[in-house]
Order: sequence, then C-alpha cells, then structure tokens
Amino acid sequence: ATRARAMMAAGLVDEVRRLLAAGYRPSDPGFSATGYAELVPHVEGRCDEAAALAALVRNTRAYSRRQRTWFRHQLPTGTPWLDARRPSAELVREILRLWNLA
Repeated sequence: ATRARAMMAAGLVDEVRRLLAAGYRPSDPGFSATGYAELVPHVEGRCDEAAALAALVRNTRAYSRRQRTWFRHQLPTGTPWLDARRPSAELVREILRLWNLA
C-alpha cells in the first residue's frame, strides 16, 4: 500500500491524465504497466480514487509476488536473501559474513 500511495502522491494520476489528453489510448502498450492500467478508469470517471488505489495496491502486490517467485527459480537452492530495509551497516556485516563462508 505504501508504494501505491507513493506513486499516486508523486503525480501518477496527473501523468495518466496528460497522456490520455495527448492522444494516447488505454490500449497502447505502456498503459498495461502497473499503475497506468489501474488509474485509467479513475481518470475517465468510471471509478473513484479509492477504487483505483485499491486496484493499484492489489496489482502491485501481485506483481511483487510474481517477481519473488521468478527470482526464487533463478537462484540456486540455499542462496541467501538480504532484507534491503535493514540499516546499511547491518547489511554490510551480513554480506561480509556470507562472503567469508564462501
């Protein structure tokens, strides 16, 4: 939800509005990207902002799950995962610890 709200706060609604006003169509390839597809109905007046945000949150989470699944199948079993939300100093220590085990 945080990422979706940040996208909207950064002006995604206005960007979609400008693109449609410039003549781009919702069927154009760029509008299939997460964020654009969910906001077209709102900009066109077919749903309110809350419904568009709910769709954006749902589809952003689904995309994130697909990415994690894809990455899991790309890496060898046992590959360590790092939580990038942790403080940098902790991540550096963890990377060095893992590097020394290799």
